Amino acid sequence: MLAAAFAYYTNQFTGNRHGARMQPEKITAEIEQWGANALVMNAGGIYSWYHSEVPFHNINEYLPKDYDLLEAIVAACHKHGIRVFGRFDFSKAVDWTWQHHPEWFARNPDATPRIYGKERPGTWSLLMGTCVNGGYWNEEVDVPVRQEALKKYDLDGIQDPFALLNPRLSISEIIAEPILVRKTIKNRTEIMEKVLDLMDIVGLSKRYANTYPHEMDGGRR
Repeated sequence: MLAAAFAYYTNQFTGNRHGARMQPEKITAEIEQWGANALVMNAGGIYSWYHSEVPFHNINEYLPKDYDLLEAIVAACHKHGIRVFGRFDFSKAVDWTWQHHPEWFARNPDATPRIYGKERPGTWSLLMGTCVNGGYWNEEVDVPVRQEALKKYDLDGIQDPFALLNPRLSISEIIAEPILVRKTIKNRTEIMEKVLDLMDIVGLSKRYANTYPHEMDGGRR
């Protein structure tokens, strides 16, 4: 069994591009200092944190050019007995992918794409929300990327926050599901009160109660 402590060293926004600043030995030292025994490291999806050969898997342009950052971090962690879980999130893709495969993306009621990041400053790429039934999230990109990463790196497992959540249920319904199954609370009002209490405990604002998984960023999921 892994200890409950997990070290999240990557920014909650999958688009954190400062790969060149990440120092494997420093990371492992800090993980040990925190008393954790595992690292959840961005691997692929919105951005590739290694030099992927899968078409349309956008490579983080800030990765070091002279060595494989993900490989170095995995090696450094394993040297210190720390497990590494590759994090994958295919909920969004950069805008140039939309230009080639608009059929892979979700649409608003007016048929326009769901755009993320258009109001943030800097030279960031615009991100478009992908469709759970589209090729990016399935056999065209998702499947070959996972196969590539697992073949190339000695990962101890993968972490995909979206794959664990039912896209057809709101956040409150997802949290309430085990309560309903186990029948620990039967009154609907009390169930909702419990759901909101649980959301508060983990730092998730109550305003997300009726939000669906695809409407949240990877950190909140």
